[in-house]
Amino acid sequence: MSAKEKLTIEALRLEPAYAALSEKQRAMVEVFVASGHDKFAAYKATHPACKTEKSLIACANKAFSLPAMRAVLNVYFQTDPLNAVKADIRRAMLNRRLTPAQASMVRLYAAAHGIGVDSLPTPEPVAPADAPKGKVLVDKVVEQNGRRLHSVITDIGAVEIS
Repeated sequence: MSAKEKLTIEALRLEPAYAALSEKQRAMVEVFVASGHDKFAAYKATHPACKTEKSLIACANKAFSLPAMRAVLNVYFQTDPLNAVKADIRRAMLNRRLTPAQASMVRLYAAAHGIGVDSLPTPEPVAPADAPKGKVLVDKVVEQNGRRLHSVITDIGAVEIS
């Protein structure tokens, strides 16, 4: 089988990545394959409550970008796993809002797929620019009116009176 050929749906059903999907995700993949790779038709068929085109596009894009769905589609399209991981890492590197936690997850993801990341620098956690420097006196989370609020009180030094 060449790298360009797609798996049959019967062969795809035998793959571990397919078995790891939820029932709704498996149904979405089935419709995706049957519809000639139309992810919007696949999402609409499995989520009939989705009414507007704008929400359909947003939800379908989100559903098909989930790691489990991408893994199944990579198996279906016979994508080289190393190239798929490289594409994921490339996409993360182009994200201007990449947080240290996300960078750590990219490193973990790459390591799990056998890509050496030991030579890459480990990102340092960055405090928000508006975070005051000083000793934290109180750091608590409270619930109020159905919302969770994070309260931090920091001693930043004595007040200078001139």
